Amino acid sequence: MSIQMSNKGFKKSSGFTIVEFMIAGTLGLFLIAGVIQLFLGSSQNYRVQDDLAVIQEDGRLALMYMKEQIQRGSWTPDYLNIPPAIDFTQSLDSATDTVAIQYNMNVDGGVTNVDCNGSEVLSGQIINTFLINASEELACRGNGGGGSQPLIANVADFQVLYGVDTISAGGCPSGKVARYLNATDVLAEGLGDQVMSVRLAILLKSDSDVLPEDDAKSFQVMDTQVDVNDKLIRRVFQQTIFMPNAVLATAGNPQSAIDCL
Repeated sequence: MSIQMSNKGFKKSSGFTIVEFMIAGTLGLFLIAGVIQLFLGSSQNYRVQDDLAVIQEDGRLALMYMKEQIQRGSWTPDYLNIPPAIDFTQSLDSATDTVAIQYNMNVDGGVTNVDCNGSEVLSGQIINTFLINASEELACRGNGGGGSQPLIANVADFQVLYGVDTISAGGCPSGKVARYLNATDVLAEGLGDQVMSVRLAILLKSDSDVLPEDDAKSFQVMDTQVDVNDKLIRRVFQQTIFMPNAVLATAGNPQSAIDCL
């Protein structure tokens, strides 16, 4: 007996065609490109947010520290010897400004008085100067020696204006700021002893390029306009700081200051 095999029960099978492979490959490339684009976008967004967080933290720290120092302007334990709040021999109006805060500390009782760098000042007359150094850092230079101490980095600009008082006919300060001037105008008008507030502005920038393309922007930093066109991000921080002790210093002489109390 012979057994005959029939192939009628088998289905004809075939593989993928080259066209199907090309379509599948193209779709896969689109999916991979989308994932890569999503990753790059997320990575760039993270860098922007991270740099913004650093800028915000540095800006607040700088203003907080300078406010604490500036509010001491003209402080003295001896009201017969009230120093001007601002030392205009070191407070300069230039491409980036500098501001020098002056106050006296008590030298009795063996107290060690130090400047913003921690250097001892034997006379007790503290002069702390805030400036931008060659490394684009906001730094503080004390009068006790030792150079300047960096506070924050990546400072693109630093500008300062001074609020001057209007002296009444009786020689007493009004306690109100009449106008804000830069250091050049303060000295030109002979108003160095009538400063009672300071207005600061700091322009901070990111440490490296984080934007996808150049971005043209203008920033108003007090009396200075800064125009940029690059991939850095920037933020302006500003604050007006009143110096209560300087109100007495604007009276002109120690006895007048006492009479105005």
